Amino acid sequence: MPAVFDDKQLAAIEHVHGPMLVVAGAGTGKTTVLVQRIVRLIQNGHAAPQEILAVTYTDNAAKELKQRVLSEAEKLGLWKPNQDFPLRACTFHAFCNGILHRTGNKFDVVTNEDLFVYLRRRLRELPLKHFIRAASPAEFLSHLLKFFDRCDDELVSVERYEQYVAALCAGALPLPRVSKSREAATLAPAEVIARCREIAAVYRSVRDMLAAENLGTFGQMISRAVSLLQADSGILAAERRKARFLLIDEFQDSNPAQIRIARLLGGEEQNVFAVGDPDQAIYRFRGATNGVFEIFERCFTGVKRVTLVENRRSLAPILQAAFCVIDMNPPAGSVGEPRQPLRSAREREAVQQKRELRAEPVDLVRVPKSGSAAAEAAAVANAIQRMRSGCRGHRVTDATNEFALRGCQWNDFALLYRSHGHREALIRELKAQGIPFAVQGANILEATDVRDVMAAFRAVSNPSDGISLFRLAALPQFRIDGERLRSALASAADTTTLPKILEKVPGGKEVLARLNEAINLSGLHSEQTNEVLEIVLHVLSIPESETIQAFRNFVSNWHQKAITRSGTLDEFLEYLDFYEEAGGAIPALARDTDDSVQLMTAHSAKGLEFAHIFIIRVCAGSFPAHYREVLFEFPQALREPALQLDEDPKQSHNQEERRLAYVAMTRACDTLALYGTRGKGREADPPGIMRNLAQEKSLTEVIHIRDADACSGSSWAPESDTKLASWLALPPRSPLQQMSLSATRIESYQRCPLRFKIENDWRIPDQPAPAMQYGNAVHTALKAYSDSLQQHRPLTRQVFLQCFLDAFSGMYFEDEHQAGLYRNQGLEQLGEFFDLQQAQPPVEVLASEHVFDFQIGGIRVKGRIDRVDRTADGAICLVDYKTGSPRDEEDADKSLQLSIYAMAAQKEWGKLPERIGFHNLTTNRLVETERDEKELALERDKISEVAEGIRAGRFDAKPGRNCHWCPYYSLCPETEEKIYSIAAVGATS
Repeated sequence: MPAVFDDKQLAAIEHVHGPMLVVAGAGTGKTTVLVQRIVRLIQNGHAAPQEILAVTYTDNAAKELKQRVLSEAEKLGLWKPNQDFPLRACTFHAFCNGILHRTGNKFDVVTNEDLFVYLRRRLRELPLKHFIRAASPAEFLSHLLKFFDRCDDELVSVERYEQYVAALCAGALPLPRVSKSREAATLAPAEVIARCREIAAVYRSVRDMLAAENLGTFGQMISRAVSLLQADSGILAAERRKARFLLIDEFQDSNPAQIRIARLLGGEEQNVFAVGDPDQAIYRFRGATNGVFEIFERCFTGVKRVTLVENRRSLAPILQAAFCVIDMNPPAGSVGEPRQPLRSAREREAVQQKRELRAEPVDLVRVPKSGSAAAEAAAVANAIQRMRSGCRGHRVTDATNEFALRGCQWNDFALLYRSHGHREALIRELKAQGIPFAVQGANILEATDVRDVMAAFRAVSNPSDGISLFRLAALPQFRIDGERLRSALASAADTTTLPKILEKVPGGKEVLARLNEAINLSGLHSEQTNEVLEIVLHVLSIPESETIQAFRNFVSNWHQKAITRSGTLDEFLEYLDFYEEAGGAIPALARDTDDSVQLMTAHSAKGLEFAHIFIIRVCAGSFPAHYREVLFEFPQALREPALQLDEDPKQSHNQEERRLAYVAMTRACDTLALYGTRGKGREADPPGIMRNLAQEKSLTEVIHIRDADACSGSSWAPESDTKLASWLALPPRSPLQQMSLSATRIESYQRCPLRFKIENDWRIPDQPAPAMQYGNAVHTALKAYSDSLQQHRPLTRQVFLQCFLDAFSGMYFEDEHQAGLYRNQGLEQLGEFFDLQQAQPPVEVLASEHVFDFQIGGIRVKGRIDRVDRTADGAICLVDYKTGSPRDEEDADKSLQLSIYAMAAQKEWGKLPERIGFHNLTTNRLVETERDEKELALERDKISEVAEGIRAGRFDAKPGRNCHWCPYYSLCPETEEKIYSIAAVGATS
């Protein structure tokens, strides 16, 4: 903390009455200003501690703020440790929740994830028609809930939204977007209004459901408190007396509802003091809005403004590079002045004191495209090793530098990334080099031992769950030989269950015996989840660990949740399925990380600082991340006038990504390095932020552009590798390398070679996915219809639909509501299909589910064409029926499956088909394309490439966004979190 404050800081600290807005750039001492202002208000007799309310963004920040105030107050004799000090420092949510409690309006709070679970269980009770799909019944639920959260943030009640919909119906307002942009143009006005009515009906239903059980959300804490304060002048007066001076930290992360609270508390005195930085607004996804500064100035009269620009953290090259990134955004016009670059106070003080302070250029490191993740990780780890070993003479050399004086520690380094998925190669490399590290934000649901427990839970609940039982069989205590189990699986009949197979494999009976013991003991204890957990840990001899303790805590807390009913294992499994579907995670236990390199997302780094920062994957598509459009547009007509901006959502996203990069860069004190994959062709610099920096002429002296050292990732054999991982790494059986290929198999290998291997080499028995079962029932009916046309005895509509019902009745669906949705969907879509076929000119059906088998360069390709027609002019038309998401013309043009159909037709009928296409059952629209010899030659090369990969035994996993939908996700070693303790990793000096 500086002994002397600069003029701007002093103006903010000494301000007493009236509204003030402090625009505090990164590292300019905003928390110091808040602390000092609170202390001076008390010291100078302007306010008693109980008349001051300080609100900030997190509980930890509020706790730290109060501790710092207490420390300063103690130094000045304003407080003694054994005395009460009734200053309130809390979050907006905690403050509002306190009002509700004190006035008898409290409710049980449900998190966003728990609200999703609560409504997912009661999905059939919601008035959903347009926003529900059988394949994923809750697909739109998260979009709806985010929209309702936004309504709370903007103080839009159910009634107000219903009035808005009424205005739409009257034609008084423009229609909003209620679908993806590419679909919006196809929606008629009546359809848009129908969807808005559905949103309104669901909004009211959700509010009524929650009110009936006295439940509410975090957003409702604030919106209900606002309603209460507006409606009851007595309560408002009491709260104003306890908040004569209101201080708001991290103001840029506020939303309109929170500003309304500030306006209500401010009253006539308007002693509202807000501190923030619009360039660090990175939480729009949580309801924050970048127009809050303008709203503040409209809400309060005579607002005084102070802008802090002297950064006390970073050296000038870091600040200049960060400014270049943020200055690509429009100026922060909401505060009425252009953006000002930050100045380094450390360098200014060094000049004044005639000390040498060496400021290193910002490193821009280009990583080769081939093996980029491993090469990047190796380059970062090597740089850390060099810097730490030479810290007293490398990079940080001046004797006045605080980091050089005490020596460079491991925890002086932080590695930042845009998303958790970017860190895996870093973890591997740091462990290989013996560098101690701590991962912030690790999800223990992906930890090896917690996955083992979850497999046991699912097997106890359903002993026929093949995938879960397979994972248990791989536990080392059962000593099952992977080769023998795989052979047994391969030779078993398709209808044989995994328990029956295990009975014949050495060690398999012990697995079943332990499982039965766990089932029997669980039954004796009424299957309460916390008791089942202890039984499973004991029976399966799963050792204690930090992750198991964190999971135990999660289970214990779940038993106390307002939405938990019976507490049984089956309820918990349902809860956890829906919880993960909502994006929920279980964080690892907070612990003292000692001296270790810190790994975290850029969002998590907000408010922190480190001597040396490395930011990885700084290239377009990774950081900044791709834009993902929200399904429902929040109508401008429902927003505060100051926020009714004509914004392009994609442009707003890009601006927020730059703000996030700015936050990440300004965490650095001494050195900053950005790593990104080289660009294509002559553009060597990584696309995006790094390219912008490299091409900025004003930065020539403060950046250093270089290629990563020629090094590959260290060879390593991680201690956490499991027996399951070694099983899946076994060389494939010879039949796999000789197997015939189909379009489905080829595409499966291209998506993820490991999944292909598990499906075709291990053949673990399991229940087919609901979408596959539904598709089979639909195709059975379509084949019957096509066969009847071919035989000139066409089916009636009733018989056609009965074919579907007969096939569907033999399917098993765990979710009865989903089964009902699929049944109704099938009847509706097939009914429309029949009517469409009847209205079209008749065609000659040459075949239905036509089997083909041909060779490409020694590779056998097999498959079935759903339907082959010959039109009146003699043209051949091949049709593939699609029961899932509709395919468009671009999909048809790129489809390998349709290319293989064309090759098969060429072999069968001696010519390429004139038309091939997808018939989308969802829309009952035929999407057609064609193929020529040149296109097919390229596709043959792709098939050969896949065949070569299979023959060469290349079955690496391809982690990506779709991993969570993979049926083998719980078995995949690549998606397991590597959660290490510091002691386990060790360190090199």
